[in-house]
Amino acid sequence: MIRCLFLTAILAMLGACTTVPKVQTRYSPSADFSDVKTFAVLPMPTQITGAEPGVMVELAAPAKAAIIADMEAKGYQQAPVETADITVGLHGELLPRTQVINTGYMPQTYSDPWLNSYPYQQQQIVRNYDQGTLALEISRQGKLDWVGWSTQKRAPGATINTDNVIAGIHEILADFPPDEK
Repeated sequence: MIRCLFLTAILAMLGACTTVPKVQTRYSPSADFSDVKTFAVLPMPTQITGAEPGVMVELAAPAKAAIIADMEAKGYQQAPVETADITVGLHGELLPRTQVINTGYMPQTYSDPWLNSYPYQQQQIVRNYDQGTLALEISRQGKLDWVGWSTQKRAPGATINTDNVIAGIHEILADFPPDEK
């Protein structure tokens, strides 16, 4: 009974950890965004690595609209790629992962053929999941100056939710432009 409660508690903690995406950003120390006034969104990718082939048919238009809305809310104006100060590109991937958790020694009586009794036995939990990554890259004159990405664990084979992608774009672009040095 205690063993079942312990395993249930571990699985509940793992489930709680997978619901919050982790957002990270990096930028070039020489990048200066103070004079940026215009942006352009690069063409959306036609495929996301590891996802079903037609997923971008549903995601491309809402993702592009979310990028445009966020950038305009920051005071930037959309412009053609040729004349824009910066360009914004979107990338994504889903990769299968395996997590092995060693729970330590659990109370359990185990006997070997020579009648020795061991009161504890080591337990392991193996969990398969997909790790989804959504990345936004901001370039200036062909040079990558800023990148922000979000990673999240998902159940294997789960469908990509458009609302989650839009929320991820908003969370990533919340950190752009980086704080002044």
